[in-house]
Amino acid sequence: MSEAADAAQAISERHGRTFFSILATLLLTATLYDKVSGSVLTMAWGGEGLALLAIGFVARERLLRLQGLVLFFVCILKLFLYDLRNLETMYRILSFIALGLILLGVSWIYTKFREHVRRYL
Repeated sequence: MSEAADAAQAISERHGRTFFSILATLLLTATLYDKVSGSVLTMAWGGEGLALLAIGFVARERLLRLQGLVLFFVCILKLFLYDLRNLETMYRILSFIALGLILLGVSWIYTKFREHVRRYL
């Protein structure tokens, strides 16, 4: 009976860590939304995503890395669906070129280090 109780405790601990990690990320994201405004919010969320990725790699925590990637995806969506509509045409074009170069660089890194990246994700 103690083996079953130990297994149940290990499962609840794992789910508890996941729940509280996601909750902490959501709370920090909501706090940044409340305290920071405009396009600085996108940079603040990007910094949070970068911090989550860095901590996830150092601590070897897959959940933190995934949360950081999701937050970066939200930043890219916000940037292109909301922030760029206020820019002049030339700056918008330059922003799209910069994003294209960044995405090309990321895809190159992924293909070059595919096995290493798969291990981490």
